[in-house]
Amino acid sequence: MFKRLRTLLVGSLRRQLVLGVVLTNTTMMALFMWGAMARQQSLLLDRQSEFATALAQSVATSSAGWLEARDFFGLQEIVRAQSRYPELLYAMILDVHGRVVAHSDPARVNQFVLDLPKASHGDVPFSPAILARSAALIDVLSPVVLGNHQIGWVRVGLGEQALNMRLADIARDGMLYAGVAILIGSVMAGIMGWHLTRRLYLIRQVTNAVQAGDHQQRVRLGGDDEAAGLARAFDDMLDTLETRDQALRLANERLRVATRAGIIGIWDWDVVKSELIWDEAMYQLYGRRRGQFAGTFEAWLNFVHAEDQTQVKQNIQAALRGEREYGLEFRVVWPDGSIHHLKAASQTIRDDNGQPLRMVGINYDLTEGKQVEAELEQHRYHLEQLVKERTDQLVRARDAAESANRAKSMFLANMSHELRTPLNAILGFAQLMERDERLPADTHHNLETINRAGRHLLALINDVLEISRIEAGSTSVQNAVFDLQDTLTGIEEMIGLRAQHKGLGFNVEHSGELPRFVYGDANHLRQVLINLLGNAVKYTEQGYTSLRLTPAVDSIRFEVIDSGPGIPSDDQERIFQPFYQAESGVAKGEGTGLGLAISREFVRLMGGELQVDSVLGRGSAFSFELPLPEADVPLVETHQARVLGLESGHPPVRILVAEDNADNLELIASLLTNAGFEVRQAENGRRAIDIFQGWRPHFIWMDMRMPVLDGYQATRSIRALPGGDAVKIVALTASAFHENREAILAVGCDDMLAKPIDEARLYLLMGELLGLRYRYADDIVSPVPDTSANAALLAPSNLPAPLRAELQEAAELLDTELIRTIIDGMLADYPELARQLGEWVSDYRFDKIIELCRRGEEEK
Repeated sequence: MFKRLRTLLVGSLRRQLVLGVVLTNTTMMALFMWGAMARQQSLLLDRQSEFATALAQSVATSSAGWLEARDFFGLQEIVRAQSRYPELLYAMILDVHGRVVAHSDPARVNQFVLDLPKASHGDVPFSPAILARSAALIDVLSPVVLGNHQIGWVRVGLGEQALNMRLADIARDGMLYAGVAILIGSVMAGIMGWHLTRRLYLIRQVTNAVQAGDHQQRVRLGGDDEAAGLARAFDDMLDTLETRDQALRLANERLRVATRAGIIGIWDWDVVKSELIWDEAMYQLYGRRRGQFAGTFEAWLNFVHAEDQTQVKQNIQAALRGEREYGLEFRVVWPDGSIHHLKAASQTIRDDNGQPLRMVGINYDLTEGKQVEAELEQHRYHLEQLVKERTDQLVRARDAAESANRAKSMFLANMSHELRTPLNAILGFAQLMERDERLPADTHHNLETINRAGRHLLALINDVLEISRIEAGSTSVQNAVFDLQDTLTGIEEMIGLRAQHKGLGFNVEHSGELPRFVYGDANHLRQVLINLLGNAVKYTEQGYTSLRLTPAVDSIRFEVIDSGPGIPSDDQERIFQPFYQAESGVAKGEGTGLGLAISREFVRLMGGELQVDSVLGRGSAFSFELPLPEADVPLVETHQARVLGLESGHPPVRILVAEDNADNLELIASLLTNAGFEVRQAENGRRAIDIFQGWRPHFIWMDMRMPVLDGYQATRSIRALPGGDAVKIVALTASAFHENREAILAVGCDDMLAKPIDEARLYLLMGELLGLRYRYADDIVSPVPDTSANAALLAPSNLPAPLRAELQEAAELLDTELIRTIIDGMLADYPELARQLGEWVSDYRFDKIIELCRRGEEEK
């Protein structure tokens, strides 16, 4: 009966497995067929739509001349020629007013009246449009264009014949494949079921043998399937149980041996008779022989150290009262006077009334452990002393490092001041002299060279000092509301021109809608993107560079992708180290190796992490995500053109310049005087206070590092004087760390300006704080009469066409260096034109250069 039930269950399992596989195969194949039919139908519709659009455009192109000539017979022949396509339901040509002038099926002309869009008479005609798109009909309308003017329409309709035939073929093939797959799956399921149930039966046989007491039986199935794995696990379990049984027997034997050999003494105290019995190990623990122990409680207590006897008796009395079991550490004295540490543990045996009858327990030696513990304690104390000494050394080393770091910061601050102060004067006076029209053209060229070299030197100084600021923790984020789209547009124009000049593709793409205004650090973000995109263009020789933006909730992800040479995996972390350059960077021989290090720190300051993903020979992708929450539209818009002076009729404005460097003092005073301000100068803070009290300026430029009295002390003193709270004070600093903005504002300054002086920033700060009205360079238009003597000299047609084309291309690329190189070559033959072009480059009027070149082409 049992065998029959087991056979029935095994057969049922096999049948269930086969049925499950068949049902699963059938369901999977049905879902696959349904998905394949849907995808194929969508694909066929897409192809039919593309074919219909191409057919309509082809008919529109071939019929344009016939329609213009009103040759209806020729038009009719064109539409009839399309009947060679079996899918075609109809093809027709309509004039610009929507009247059918040719139709593949004239009997159905009136069925296709359509309210057509108004024909375009401009340069851009309407594009082809799909009027209907389904399995039954694809209806396409395409304009007929001749000479950039639309003169009519073409309408084409494709039917479902080809689509249905293709779908029928797919369905027939799919059903055939599905049937074969189901058949194969069912056969395999039957074989698997038979194989599995046979092995389960073998496991059951071994189980019965083990239950009967035969522990040597094992299944021992071969193979790598699940049943074989189950059999091996079952055999392992039986082996483990056998091993544990042997280990248990061995442990019991070892316990008996350990009790004898491990000097664990066993004692038995008859409380009623006051008899204490020891085994042989107890005598070893107490250093006695049998004749030296009387076998009583009092005799044993005499062996205990005198200082421990009271504690021992109290512990035993508590055990006899039933409060706890006896067990504690104590010391015993051997006959030779040596001290040994023992540990006791016991169990109290009581009568039915709870009265103690016997106490049985053990003693074992702790002497060696106590000695080791004492040695460890001694070592611990010694280690604590060493740790304390090492800690003191580390504290002294830390203090020395902090002192060295402060000295380094002080050195960098002083070096920054010493470097930027003369550089400020060099750049400032060079810019002033460039505007002097009395100087000859070659002198202008020399001044431009000074400016270029000075700006390059300033960029290198800024990179080195920026790393120093980052290491000192002095770089901070300056968050404000800014126009993200305007920032991206400026970057796109700058990088796009560089990429175009190298023949590279460049685009800015984003998924989702970007906010117009966001809250963040625009300057640091712009510097990071320009550095990453500039590197991408610099090291990519062919292919593309792109900037991809992905907006999220209050954040935006930036990705800079290129098809350049890629970065080796072992260099992908080192490239972010200061002054490190990969092999491609070394080959270029450009840069300082600081750009990526600065960019990563800037991204971290703004709340993100700059990462790189690159495959050698397949390009690189730098990415980071920044918190940039959307913000409201700002209310203030600044004027970017060059300031020429105060507006006509503007009230006088008194400016005090406090600066200890004579060159810088003269430079700032010249800028302000030329713009129409009343200016006085002070060489130190004490002199600035005296001038303020006697002259009452509206505005003070205050250098923060001056002799006698520095800018901090002078600002505090002026703010404390009558009327000192009304004057506007802006700090001047050349420090590598921009000193401490909070400290500068805390002493009473309204803002700060870093050296070298940015002329536009200088005028902007005064304008914002005093509400000034300026005249800008954009406001002045200088007419050039055709009758003047200079008109012929400035005529762009005088330039050779290749030179004019090269100049126009450089201006369109905003390549200042290339334009100045071209101007240098023009000085000998076209001095007046070269001088004018140099002025436009200095004012960044590339639009005028482009217009000049285009006018020259027209004059030719």
